[in-house]
Amino acid sequence: MRPISVTMMGFGTFADAVTVDFEGAEVFALVGPTGSGKSTVIDAICFALYGTIPRYDDRRAVGAAVHALAVEARVSLTFELGGHRYVAVRVVRRDKHGKASTKDARLERVDGEVLAGTAREMDTAVPALLGLNFDQFTRAVVLPQGEFARFLHDKPAQRQDLLVQLLGLDVYERMMQRARVLAAETSAGLARDRERIELLGNVTPELRSSLVAHAVACASARALWRSKKPELDALAGDAAEAEAGAAQAVAHAERLRSVAVPRDLAALAAALVSSERALAKAETEADALAELVLVAETALAVAGARDELIAARDAHASVATLGAESGPVGVARDRAAAQSEVAAAAARAAELHAEELRAASAAQVVREHLVAGEPCPVCEQVVAVVPKGPAPLEWRAARQAAVAAREQAEGAAKALARAEHRAEDLEVRLRAARAAVESSPDAETIAQTLAGLDAAAREAAAVREREQIARRAARRAREERDESSRKAERARDGFRSTRDELSGAGLVPPAESNDIAHDWEALAAWATSESVTNQEAATLATERAESVRSQLRDRREVLTADAVALGLVFDGADAGLDELLEAVAVEERVSRDRVERIDAELAERAALIEAVAARTGDADVATELARLLDANHFERWLVSEALARLVEGGSVRFHDLSNGRYSFAFDDSGRDLLVVDHTQGDERRSVRTLSGGETFQASLALALALSDQLADLAADGAARLESIFLDEGFGTLDAETLDMVATTIENLGVEDRMVGIVTHVPELAQRMPVQFQVTKGARSSHVERRST
Repeated sequence: MRPISVTMMGFGTFADAVTVDFEGAEVFALVGPTGSGKSTVIDAICFALYGTIPRYDDRRAVGAAVHALAVEARVSLTFELGGHRYVAVRVVRRDKHGKASTKDARLERVDGEVLAGTAREMDTAVPALLGLNFDQFTRAVVLPQGEFARFLHDKPAQRQDLLVQLLGLDVYERMMQRARVLAAETSAGLARDRERIELLGNVTPELRSSLVAHAVACASARALWRSKKPELDALAGDAAEAEAGAAQAVAHAERLRSVAVPRDLAALAAALVSSERALAKAETEADALAELVLVAETALAVAGARDELIAARDAHASVATLGAESGPVGVARDRAAAQSEVAAAAARAAELHAEELRAASAAQVVREHLVAGEPCPVCEQVVAVVPKGPAPLEWRAARQAAVAAREQAEGAAKALARAEHRAEDLEVRLRAARAAVESSPDAETIAQTLAGLDAAAREAAAVREREQIARRAARRAREERDESSRKAERARDGFRSTRDELSGAGLVPPAESNDIAHDWEALAAWATSESVTNQEAATLATERAESVRSQLRDRREVLTADAVALGLVFDGADAGLDELLEAVAVEERVSRDRVERIDAELAERAALIEAVAARTGDADVATELARLLDANHFERWLVSEALARLVEGGSVRFHDLSNGRYSFAFDDSGRDLLVVDHTQGDERRSVRTLSGGETFQASLALALALSDQLADLAADGAARLESIFLDEGFGTLDAETLDMVATTIENLGVEDRMVGIVTHVPELAQRMPVQFQVTKGARSSHVERRST
């Protein structure tokens, strides 16, 4: 993995967006004062890939990555691996409560292929792509502050896990597991094949030969039977034809015996003649009465309009009645006039008397019209108080008497008006009645004329009733005639239906005439004769059919015996030739199919025997390979060998860096590291006894040896670690050692490997061809690339 560039915004000390471009920088130093953000650049690389920062104790704590002045931290890392470029992006955001969480995480190739789209997916995708988990990455590629000596001080098991992952030695574990699976699968397959070979043991060439012979026999029988089919079909046709003829003759005989003359045919003819005569008589009588009705109605019409005569008669009666009423009405009118005149005079006298008394009591009259608060009608002054005091009793009584007299006079006038209205109405009606009778005959003449009309009407009604009775009789006679006609037609239809049915059956009945009785008798006589003839024909046809059937049965018995000998499956002795042909064809086909299956099974058995022989060796090889790969913990042995070579190369580096004082060795177990002090008689002691500067030298030696030998040690020829980042220890070195470390780092850049260091030692920084100067401003840190 070789970083190309990293962009940070709101991350660590970088509040503003800052991009560090590593393109072309094979060896470089991140320099700057303490706290400026040098290590933050290395942190950003780890964070973009793994979502955590090596310097933090809690790997889940992402909130510390967000700048104090920002709500969001965004890191984007572009790197190259195996000839392809990738981009890893992570975004952490604080909510309003200050809690931080990852809002975006993705890993994709620059060509657009997305490898992971969430933080959880990246947890799997990044280690799979790089071949390193976070712990291994911080031991072999990025060696951050406080972690530089981890590989040196790791326990043997942790160091072995890292080497297994880095060198791809787990391929041998997978090889062993695969060998075991192959051995198990091959053994299981061999067991199945041997079982199948045993099951196919009954399949023999002799069985095949017998089935071939049986198929040939079936084919021969089928050819023979097919050649006999025309003869058998002809016999079956003759028998069927004879049986059909017999059945037809029997049916004709039975049908002919059922022909009989209808029992009521003679009575039906007599009834038809009688009903025709009765109908003619009734219609003649009804027509004669119809003429009499016409004469009577004509005479009645000539006699006059009855309604006009009745109206004239009623008008004469009204004149008499109204004339009798006019006298009493006139008397009542005169009496009402006299009464009205007397009442009017009495009313006028009472009113005059009351007026005379009123004048005498004028003050009282005026006082009665006064109202307090309103003007006086006489003086027009406002009345303050109305004087009190009753009117004279005599004047009050006179006034009441005048009112009563006036009411009586008005009642008499109304009675007079009613009497006059009644008299006028009676006069109008009387004049109208008299006008109505002026042009009509007198009452006696009218009465005589009406009597004559009544007599003529009664005569006409009587004649009309007789005509209706005659018409009803004619209708009944017609119904009887129609019913007789329908019965005769049904008899004719029955004759025709019977004759047509016999004709349709192929018989030739007598022809039809106009005499239905004669036709039926002729048909019945003919049917009797023909039934005897058809019965005799049926007997002959039945005898012939039985003879043909006997011949057909004899021939079929022979075929059935052959079919039984061949072992065919068919429907007993009643099986026809077509069924036997189908059965023998099926048997032949089954036999030939069985031969094909036997051929396939014989070939399968031979192939299985050959395959079992070949695969037995494969199973043995897979079993032996699994045993060898697991023997004495092969993977541990490989790691030990790789670690020995790693320690050997690291010893050379350590010897040079320590000016020949130190190298590495193993403890008695051959797993843990010791340091050999050549200035103390090659004393061996724990690596934890080294000073700070010596520990840095030892750790750097192992890290460089691991990077150097990775490709050679890897089981699958993996590519070398293309970059290494160092963030610790330079300040603990003396001038001479520092110069040697600087020379070593410079030489690493020549080996096509990116080397980055974080330092604030000016002497070391000046030796690096590229420097990234990190400065801290009031708000945000900045990075500037410089070349020396």
